[in-house]
Amino acid sequence: MDKKEILEVYGEDALRVNHYGKVYRDLRKRVNRADVAVRGLLHNLDRIAELEEYLDSGEWLKDFEADERGEFSPVICRDAMTEDAVYELLEDVGELRKKMSRFVRATKPKK
Repeated sequence: MDKKEILEVYGEDALRVNHYGKVYRDLRKRVNRADVAVRGLLHNLDRIAELEEYLDSGEWLKDFEADERGEFSPVICRDAMTEDAVYELLEDVGELRKKMSRFVRATKPKK
């Protein structure tokens, strides 16, 4: 039923309950998906650090240059050899960190 029908048939109270039921349903789905994603990231903090260390160590540049010379077979996963891929991923992690911090600040429990 649309809002107009609910209002005409059941009244304003039912329209309000329907609205908040839909708000709840939408937020429940989003929170569930976010929970799975956050748990996955928390489980992989060591891998994020590992990738940062790889990039900073000089090994990445050495591997990148070797890849550019064609020294690695196409069957080897070379996703991290894309010039901007690792940088962009780590920037995305930083942006996500900022968004999560804003979320935490904006949703402090009421006293």
